[in-house]
Amino acid sequence: MAAKELNTDSGSETEVQDKLLSASFGRWLTSIERSVSLETASPLKDKAVGDTVQVTAWAQFSLGLIILGADIFYRHELTANHLICGLIVLLLGILPLIMTWTGRIYSSAIVLCVLVTTSITWLAAGNGGISNPISLLLVLPAFWGWLMFSIKGSVPIAVLTLAEIAFLTHKSISSDLSIDDYSFIGLGTSSLTGVVFVLLLFSGVISGVVSWYSTREHEAELIRGRDEARRANKEKSEFIASIAHEIRTPLTGLMGMLELLSKEMLTDDQAEMASTARASSRNILNLINDLLDLSKMEIGELRLVQEPVSIGDLFDRTAREFRSSAEDKGLHFRVLRPETDFWILIDPLRFRQIMSNYITNAIKFTDRGGIDLRLSCDALENGDIKLMLAVEDTGPGIPSNLSRKIFGRFVQVDKTQRADHAGTGIGLAIVSDLAELQDGDVWVESIEGRGSTFFFEAVFKRTSAMDMPHNLSPVSQARSGVTILIADDSVGNQRVLTRVLRGLGYQTISVENGADAVLAVAGKSIDAVLMDLNMPIKDGPTALAEIRKMPMPLC
Repeated sequence: MAAKELNTDSGSETEVQDKLLSASFGRWLTSIERSVSLETASPLKDKAVGDTVQVTAWAQFSLGLIILGADIFYRHELTANHLICGLIVLLLGILPLIMTWTGRIYSSAIVLCVLVTTSITWLAAGNGGISNPISLLLVLPAFWGWLMFSIKGSVPIAVLTLAEIAFLTHKSISSDLSIDDYSFIGLGTSSLTGVVFVLLLFSGVISGVVSWYSTREHEAELIRGRDEARRANKEKSEFIASIAHEIRTPLTGLMGMLELLSKEMLTDDQAEMASTARASSRNILNLINDLLDLSKMEIGELRLVQEPVSIGDLFDRTAREFRSSAEDKGLHFRVLRPETDFWILIDPLRFRQIMSNYITNAIKFTDRGGIDLRLSCDALENGDIKLMLAVEDTGPGIPSNLSRKIFGRFVQVDKTQRADHAGTGIGLAIVSDLAELQDGDVWVESIEGRGSTFFFEAVFKRTSAMDMPHNLSPVSQARSGVTILIADDSVGNQRVLTRVLRGLGYQTISVENGADAVLAVAGKSIDAVLMDLNMPIKDGPTALAEIRKMPMPLC
């Protein structure tokens, strides 16, 4: 029993050693493949190289059998050279099978090139060296290396070929054989040269055509896969946008009701609960808006709406919204901007979004110290304004290797931040996309343990307040007697808008779809229309197009 156990242990030890040797050999082969294939290795390239190796090896196997058989038949004897050549031809025949079994595509390609080039060198070395027409076939392995490994990857094969040519040249110079002292299948030098050229042309054409066709087919597969991925990504983005819109519609009604509730006479506890509910709903709305923006950017549907804006005033108003949040955490909050204000042509909503994302992150990740906001505006020679926004905090900082990655989608510096600080990691990605949409740039400068400074820089057209459109709002008119049509399929939104507008002194009429909106405008005196985009029976754009075609003005 003990002897049996000992044998079992010895067998296990042998199996372990065999596995270790196999793993080491596999790693060695992989390192050789990578050193030769360099950056060209990919599923697409692997398949093309595999097809080229398979067809080329079998083509050389077939030609080798024919030529070897013809020479044996001509000489009526089997020599040692015939046996060696037969072994080489056999290896070429089974090489595709070995490649399929092991999955070592690049190793098989290397073996093919090295086997053929060394075989040609061996045959030529014993029969006149470089003066033997067979030596012309040394071009083939170098050509195959270029097809399968690209120019960089074919360098080792080319170096080996050059070394063999130098060896054969030396062999030819030092050999006593003349050019007529050897023959093959009874062919003289000139005839053999013609046969070699035919073989060279045939093998080159076969391998070249196979490589070109295989690469083209797999490139077409790659293009189809890319198009399918893009289509799936677009469908995903449209689905997210649709779901987010459906969620945002009732959420807007909820926020409106909470806003109205907060203006009622409430006890302290009730006011605190209402305030908490408003803050939570606002966070949900911000998250949904981020998802909508991300989806629009992915499918290329996000558009800038530029208008003349006092950038200093916009900067101050946006900063003012976050001052109380920073001071509640005990942080100092400094706002620095130039005394000279500029009017520029910019999308104010997107600038506020960039600035808000920066400030929100600064407040979120800063526990002590403070936050500095800086705005600089430089007039360029062509009259444009170069704007730079900087938000500096005294938070934990960001490692230098993540300074660019931090602007990627769903990227966070530390995985534990997801638990310690609420967030999805898409805010800075949206900032980066918005900056790119405005031909601007974003970056961060940070020192770990001391804080970070986030920047946004872009160039905008300079304008003036005189370019502001006038008479855009009915607020300047007498509100009594002004009727506004509310078209929305959400009853909650109708109620919120109705209470807000009537509280401002307007009269309102509510309908649930675009068709009813068209009938209401046609049959009643409507001064303005507030219409949802997506509604049953008839959507907002279709209804508005029909309303604009009506002969009577709206007001």
